[in-house]
Amino acid sequence: MTASIRSSADAFREVRDLPYAIDGAHDADALAQIGAGDCLAKSELLGRRLLGLGRTVRFVRWLYMLPAVVPQVDFLPERLDVHRALEVHHRGRWLLVDPTHAPHSPPGA
Repeated sequence: MTASIRSSADAFREVRDLPYAIDGAHDADALAQIGAGDCLAKSELLGRRLLGLGRTVRFVRWLYMLPAVVPQVDFLPERLDVHRALEVHHRGRWLLVDPTHAPHSPPGA
């Protein structure tokens, strides 16, 4: 594994491991201060870190049913939401990278 890939993977794990919170941060700056945030904040923070490592990224969005990963979801009037993640250009193709709902995320993430 190259140093660039290792650094990218480390950045992904650091952002992935920040707790998911729909009532937390909604942008990268607030996420860095608060330490918990939604998919907007987590994808923006990871995007910044990967760009800083020289990676090419783009944001992607899609409709989905918000999973019941935090108690606040049960009190929302609607669970249909727009989720945001990012894609990283690697070896000629785009790879989906989702720091919010990734495997091995901590509880509530």
